[in-house]
Amino acid sequence: MRRLSIIIITALFIVSCSGSSSHDGDTGNSTIDASLYYYQAQPDDVLTYTSHTVTTITGQDPVETDVTEINTFTQVSSIPAKYNYSGTIAGPYILETYTEDGETAGYTYYSLSGIEIIDDDLEHFTNIDYTTSTGEDEPEQIIIGQSYSYQDNETLFSSETGAEVGSSTFNVTQTAEKVETITVPAGSHETLKFQVTISSSETIGDTIESLTATGYTWYGKNMGMIKYISTPETTGGSITITTELSSSSIATSAIQTHSQLNPSPAPGAHFINQFSRPLLKRQKDLIR
Repeated sequence: MRRLSIIIITALFIVSCSGSSSHDGDTGNSTIDASLYYYQAQPDDVLTYTSHTVTTITGQDPVETDVTEINTFTQVSSIPAKYNYSGTIAGPYILETYTEDGETAGYTYYSLSGIEIIDDDLEHFTNIDYTTSTGEDEPEQIIIGQSYSYQDNETLFSSETGAEVGSSTFNVTQTAEKVETITVPAGSHETLKFQVTISSSETIGDTIESLTATGYTWYGKNMGMIKYISTPETTGGSITITTELSSSSIATSAIQTHSQLNPSPAPGAHFINQFSRPLLKRQKDLIR
């Protein structure tokens, strides 16, 4: 499953990352501990992103739009019964509420160690009980130039009734490019850059909806994803979506790295990343 790789941006990090540009560039064939660039959200985190979309239709001027995305995390004791979750992973849980321009766009429930259990875009949801996963969405030991893939096969349920309505397949390939320092509205940071290719297919009744997109992801050291560029395939024009971290609110005492929170992830234990159902749904809406 997929969720926004969490960014922890504080003044402490901004200071600690200053001067890191000397590490920019290709690191050859050496192994990089990528877990240092991931972060799992904790209760009371609030993360704000700005997403800028440029849509161009052949023969017309580009149309630019901006969306403010806010991810708020709270601790809850249970998962609502409508999701029919087995309870294999006991509570309490972390609930992520995702909004776009102030409107609620989705909910995701995680274990305290970051395993995604329910991912709901308010139209359809997935349940870890009915998901099979292969590969790693956030590989911890990587080599520049090598590619890393994973796949989710999921059953889809109606967000309104909880009834099974279809299925989806989701594939991601990430190629490690380099370590570099970039600047986003939340500051300048040393990052690990990946080239990303995604493809997804949803079957609901007689309708099959597909999405293919390419792009780049930048993971900030000790922060998670701080920037993502996506270019969904479309006909008769082009679409480019650029999402950057603009601000965050987190208690510095809660800072822990990906590997500290879950040193031995179980199969299918996908940490928060940029491939949430609400974000994928927005990309599909754009190309319809």
